[in-house]
Amino acid sequence: MKRPSLSFASILLCISFFYCLKSSAEALPSEDNYFKPLNWDKTEVRYDLNQIINCIEDSIFKHNKVIIPKDITEYEQVLFRARRIQHNDSQLVAIEILRYLLEFEYYRNEGEKLYIQLLLANSLDYIGAPMIANNYLNNVFPKLLDYVERQNIKGFYLSHYGEILIKIDSLEKAKSVYEAVIKISKEIKDIDLLVSTRNNYGYVLKLLQEYDSAEYYFRLNQDTAIKSINPILYAFSFGNYASVLLDYGKLDSAIYFTKKEVSLLKKIGVTEGLAKAYSSIGKAYLKKENLDSAGHYFKLSLSINENNDRLNDIIDNYESLLQLYALKEEKPLLKEFLKNYFNYNDSLKSILSFKTYSDELQVSKFMQIINEAQVSKRNFDQLKSDNRDLFFVIIALSVLVAGLILSLLSRRKSRKKVASANNELLKKNTELRHSYKMISESNSKNETLLRELHHRVKNNLQMISSLFNLQLNAQELDTEAARIFRAAQDRIYSISLIHKKIYQSENISTLNFEEYLVTFTKEIKQAYHVSPEIEIMLSDVHLLIDSAIPLGLIFNELFTNSLKHANATEPLQISIYKEDTTNGIKFIYIDNGIGVDPKLMTDDVKSSIGITLIHLLAKQLGAEIEFKSAKPGAYGFYFSIEGSF
Repeated sequence: MKRPSLSFASILLCISFFYCLKSSAEALPSEDNYFKPLNWDKTEVRYDLNQIINCIEDSIFKHNKVIIPKDITEYEQVLFRARRIQHNDSQLVAIEILRYLLEFEYYRNEGEKLYIQLLLANSLDYIGAPMIANNYLNNVFPKLLDYVERQNIKGFYLSHYGEILIKIDSLEKAKSVYEAVIKISKEIKDIDLLVSTRNNYGYVLKLLQEYDSAEYYFRLNQDTAIKSINPILYAFSFGNYASVLLDYGKLDSAIYFTKKEVSLLKKIGVTEGLAKAYSSIGKAYLKKENLDSAGHYFKLSLSINENNDRLNDIIDNYESLLQLYALKEEKPLLKEFLKNYFNYNDSLKSILSFKTYSDELQVSKFMQIINEAQVSKRNFDQLKSDNRDLFFVIIALSVLVAGLILSLLSRRKSRKKVASANNELLKKNTELRHSYKMISESNSKNETLLRELHHRVKNNLQMISSLFNLQLNAQELDTEAARIFRAAQDRIYSISLIHKKIYQSENISTLNFEEYLVTFTKEIKQAYHVSPEIEIMLSDVHLLIDSAIPLGLIFNELFTNSLKHANATEPLQISIYKEDTTNGIKFIYIDNGIGVDPKLMTDDVKSSIGITLIHLLAKQLGAEIEFKSAKPGAYGFYFSIEGSF
């Protein structure tokens, strides 16, 4: 890990943040669009905190962008958008959104509040305000870890927290944070996280001058197995180890291991860290008073830093070269001048460091002022809105009072008209009650007559059925004739049962078709002395008699057909159920018999009265019918009839 340094650019960026904040806020969509989702409901959850975190981090890892799911609430969309804006380096906009989420308490639980504070701290650190970021993170950790399920994400968040702690020189705390990350990475066996954390942890130990421990962790990363996992950190481990040796004064060893770092970085085609490595080699040679070699490596480092505009590193390179040339010249006055320069330069760095600290305090105070101003503005807007509402209420009350006065005046004039109208209405109500009584009596008589009609029709049909029964008992009938009489008798019974159910029902206009089929199948089973297993599922199906009689005859034909074609090896099973369709109702009849060839069930086949009857009745109902095997390649019969019954 290369320690970050505070430059004039970062200080200016921190100060200019406030001026940019205003203009960026003006460019934002309205507050309502971002921060006040429609139908805001804290109980509405489609993605909980862990689903949000996992979805965001996984999409960044796989696609290097935040993908927003479609099936989420408006609040969850705002949270996803804020993270995407942050990932796209629009930090000022992200800060504005996240700050509003916290200010308006747009979070559903404590875990989401801590997560929003974490995101806000990350953006503040990115724009060069690590102290303010740390103020948020001190509240976030370790409480947020109790809400995050995945250990690798816990390690990732803690690792970034450690980097911020290093920037503000909170080294002891950074040390404990990295120890926690090392423990997590070992538990989940995340080698990449473990290697990077060892590097950062060793750097912190070096800053704390715990050189033996720092050396130990840098050496751990020199395991050749790490070379294939993270070749860059593998190379850095030698350079970091060399920096410890340099502090120890082991100059030759420091040069050897730093050159090994350079060799590894060049081999994998990486320029990151090369300038720092060249500078370290130059400093080691300078301490050895090998001035030519030191100058060579300082110039190599300077060339890379100038190409990349690394201002602080360029200054460091020039300081090293000045020190080198001062030693070469051997002029006491130049030496004294450079000595004073370095003393003043160190003082200047201290001043800049203090100024950076002061600027961050100003940033914090300014953000507080912004918050207070916005709260005051909202209170003023709310007061103005309340006054406007009160004004409209007063106007409405005035109109209402005026209306009441006018109403009282007009009521006095129209009282006689109202009394006359009331008398007229009373007279009409009396006439209507008399007419209603007469209609009710007439309906009652008609209903009684209709029940009697259904009863007589049922009796007449039963008489015909009895005549058929006498004929069936005659000795001269052959088997085929008896079968025909029996089929006719079943059809007559089907019709008579409908009339019986209707006159026995409270509502004589419709028939409970499920109850009808249950009674019908029970009677047929007793007549045929069979006991098939029948399942009828037609709840809430009530039919008019014009539909009930044809459907009753159709199901009579189907039921007797099932009894004829039962499978000799298995008990007969019959299922009747319905499906609601766009055209009305579809009745479905299925049995496990031997089945019937669908070709024999077509309109063209005239050999069977039952088939002909089913087709004629379906046409009468205006319904579509379908015959097929219940299961392809297996036994069974399937019939459906669909229509508006």
